[in-house]
Amino acid sequence: MPVGYLISVLLLLVPTALALAPLKRSWTLGQISWRLGFQISELPTVAALWLLFWTAFAALDGELATPGGLAVLGLAVLTLAGLGVLVRRSLRARAVVAEALRAGLGRDHSGQHSQQIEPRVEHRPSIVSLVWPLAVRRRGVERVRDLAYGRAQPAQLLDL
Repeated sequence: MPVGYLISVLLLLVPTALALAPLKRSWTLGQISWRLGFQISELPTVAALWLLFWTAFAALDGELATPGGLAVLGLAVLTLAGLGVLVRRSLRARAVVAEALRAGLGRDHSGQHSQQIEPRVEHRPSIVSLVWPLAVRRRGVERVRDLAYGRAQPAQLLDL
């Protein structure tokens, strides 16, 4: 049994499962679930690269030639599929955020700040952002601070 490969896969399988289906039975389980799963849900491509690295390492070491190694490989494939679901969810987030802005700021919110924001919004994720999400800020990306939204006092502010 390839114990090192099994540990590597389990270190990604458990948080991936918790990111996909958080435990909600109690506050404590919810906190544990969130704390273990949020990093994976934020960086699924990094986790996938890590998993592929360890799978290649196990294959080169001959650990996948045993029945136990094949079983762990099956867990790795399931984990990779779960990470794919997380990537898909993150790519759909743009529409969810746009709808939340419409719901919170009104249907005409885009006209309020669109000239200030729209030229700075990148419409498609690049391969670099999927593989290396914490890369140094790219040229042309600008931070816009203190955009007012809502009617609460003191003013609600948003940074983009």
